[in-house]
Amino acid sequence: MAIWQDANGNLYDDMNGEALSLPSWPPGMTKLTDAQVATIQAQQAAAQAALPNPQAFISACKTALGGPTGILAQPATVQSAINLALAAISSGDWHDVQVYITSMQAALGATAYAEIKSAAAQYNISMTL
Repeated sequence: MAIWQDANGNLYDDMNGEALSLPSWPPGMTKLTDAQVATIQAQQAAAQAALPNPQAFISACKTALGGPTGILAQPATVQSAINLALAAISSGDWHDVQVYITSMQAALGATAYAEIKSAAAQYNISMTL
């Protein structure tokens, strides 16, 4: 298997040389070295890792809050803010998430708030807490 690149940067697998004879094989391709392929793979992995991961952030928030039991143990106003924040996370409205989490900072306590703040950074969630 070899990886080839066209003039636009698109990558192609030659399927162990079989694809080279296909009429659809683009002309003017450059065969990449193993080192070039490894560099591209590392760049793609870094780009993927930099994407927001809202599902992991939701899970981290729920864990920081003590799971469903911990959330239910909170006062009704905090439960409401938590539910609104989780809904805003699901919709990707990071400004609202930031507002809800900041509004319940005191009720959450320093540890849970710090865990949520850390998770926001870890999962590339665009907000300032």
